[in-house]
Amino acid sequence: MQRRWVWVLCGMATGCMGNMADEEVGRAAGAITPVTWINLDEASATGSDLSKTSSVNTWSSGAASAERIQRDGFLEFTTGESTTAKMVGLSYIGDTSLYFQLEYAIYLKADGRVGIRETGDVRVADAGPYAAGDVFRVQVANGVVTYWQNGALLYASSKRPLLSLIADTSLKTPGATILDARIETAMFWDGAVNAAANGPDLVKSAPNGTWNAGARSIGSLQVDGYAEFTTGENTTAKMAGLSNGDGGTAYQDIDFAVYLKDDGTVAVREGGLSRRNFGSYAAGDVFRVQAAAGAVTYARNGVVFYTSSQAPSFPLLLDTSLRTTGATIEDARMVEIPGPTIVFDNPDGAFVWTPSSFLDEYLPGAFLDLTRSAEQQTGAPSLAGIEFFKRYREPLSTPGGFYFRSWRNPDGPPRGASLAAGDDLLLDGDFDLLLAPPLSKSPGDAVGSVDRWRSGEPEFVSSRGGAQTAHFQDAAGESPPSQVVFMSGIVGVRFRGPGGDRYGFVELAWEPVNGGQSSRYRGYNPVANQPVLIPP
Repeated sequence: MQRRWVWVLCGMATGCMGNMADEEVGRAAGAITPVTWINLDEASATGSDLSKTSSVNTWSSGAASAERIQRDGFLEFTTGESTTAKMVGLSYIGDTSLYFQLEYAIYLKADGRVGIRETGDVRVADAGPYAAGDVFRVQVANGVVTYWQNGALLYASSKRPLLSLIADTSLKTPGATILDARIETAMFWDGAVNAAANGPDLVKSAPNGTWNAGARSIGSLQVDGYAEFTTGENTTAKMAGLSNGDGGTAYQDIDFAVYLKDDGTVAVREGGLSRRNFGSYAAGDVFRVQAAAGAVTYARNGVVFYTSSQAPSFPLLLDTSLRTTGATIEDARMVEIPGPTIVFDNPDGAFVWTPSSFLDEYLPGAFLDLTRSAEQQTGAPSLAGIEFFKRYREPLSTPGGFYFRSWRNPDGPPRGASLAAGDDLLLDGDFDLLLAPPLSKSPGDAVGSVDRWRSGEPEFVSSRGGAQTAHFQDAAGESPPSQVVFMSGIVGVRFRGPGGDRYGFVELAWEPVNGGQSSRYRGYNPVANQPVLIPP
């Protein structure tokens, strides 16, 4: 018999309450669907089940989900055996079967023990035993990733997810299985009262026609952004909008509310105060309440119809108040508006990036991830990272010969980052060397699609490991008069993210005292297909 577990989620401050008040408490559920496996690599899928087909006992097989967790949700699965090695969890991009690309992974070992790995790093070496049929979950809620086994918490991660996530796998042992994989793509509503929530939809279930029903979003806007929603009818009374906190179901509690009336007209209420009426609305109209640049605006079907005179106070929830039985708020979502660049600034050179001395191997400690701050760097290979290394296994203490390259799978097609640098130049000598100097960029300039991007394996690189770009060198001991010295500059980085390409950069300066390369600035634009700006 297949086991099912009840997952009880309790607030840390209030705990789980056994005696419920008489007032109906609505249910809040996400859209739970079987995983659709795609990007199969030496694996076969039957429904939501996955198994390794290759006879090679390496981390060479896997698949990823077509479904994506946009903000909150979970991946749940079991396995048919406790004698094979496999990792299952959540990733940003599932185009490789290498286990260190899993951002958040449960490691089911061949000896019947459980571990936790994050981008290959050990978080929990041994969380205990497991058996065939045990149910595992990797969950995201309010920006925190947790790991569960049969309803018991194994580990809460300190690493906050940056982008939306997919289910991802890496299978080592031939015949390894992942069974009954399910994904909840959204848990949007919280604190539903006299209302039922299903994914991003909310409906009043109480029979009386007073303002006694509603819910609030789980997620909140910490920076500029908007709440967006529609409705299935124009014959019921309901309000929805942005609010700094939630004090109950009363509409006076909503700071910035769209009032959809039961006579088919729309109005604005702020803290319960009427602003104006704004004509009629229809079922399916899309409403947006946006807080950006210190102002709150209201829009219908993309057209702004009112700008508030009140300034918002962050964080902001999507809050609701429902009057008519059957009143609906549908397809609700919260979207943050990111700035043009997320920049990690280390002007004092406190963060030093130490090179490896191997040309044809990847060393985990030599990678820099653009999307992580200094204290979050692990040195592990990353789709948003580049490696700093020295040519021909030379001692790191000798001058010259330092290179950068993007990560890729040496045994497969180019993957990971592409790099942008300046125009190539040929340095004559005992061994002709084609150099790629740093980009010629000034503060305010953009790194994006207009730059020349290189990935894979240029023909002049003897390494099969990636793309060679900027050749930085220290100044000590350079004897050839034609020697070119690049002691600082900018390298562009382009990496694949959900929905398109992300652009980033690293500004570098040689730190001979520390024996490494200082990352003065590094940054990226989280908005797909948009350039990143070099900061002042």
